[in-house]
Amino acid sequence: MLTLVSRGLTKLALEVPVGMLTVQVVESDVVTYRVDVEDNSSSWFFVATDLDALVLTQQITDQVLQLKIDEDDITQQWTVSIPKELALQIQVGVGNVEVDGFSQSLKADIGVGSAWVGVNSTDYDHVNAAVGVGEIQIHGFEQGGICLKSESSCLIS
Repeated sequence: MLTLVSRGLTKLALEVPVGMLTVQVVESDVVTYRVDVEDNSSSWFFVATDLDALVLTQQITDQVLQLKIDEDDITQQWTVSIPKELALQIQVGVGNVEVDGFSQSLKADIGVGSAWVGVNSTDYDHVNAAVGVGEIQIHGFEQGGICLKSESSCLIS
């Protein structure tokens, strides 16, 4: 597990081309994350992706921590714990997202896959989730803003 103190951060942005993302909200000021990768290449020449050469990009810009591995021929399995004060932005090309105990703003864009989001019914601010092909399930909300999108229309708000 890799750790980073979140002091001064307002948002975590994750970009996963193909894979699974599990996010747990914790009572802490530390972001912890682990990413397991598996070769997913299907080349005619059977050239495997060099997993040892992959680069995890960790960048902080305007109080936003951005994490990603920019490689399409792998499947990424992320496990992330974030402080409850951080907003979350997720972009997944193909895969699934599970977020539990969320209490800030969430923006999730998934091309093909599913999202399961458990929000803290009294604390969360706004949830904006879009899935091109797949499903979205949100549990625990009583107040705040929820926008679930399919294509370009808002299904629930």
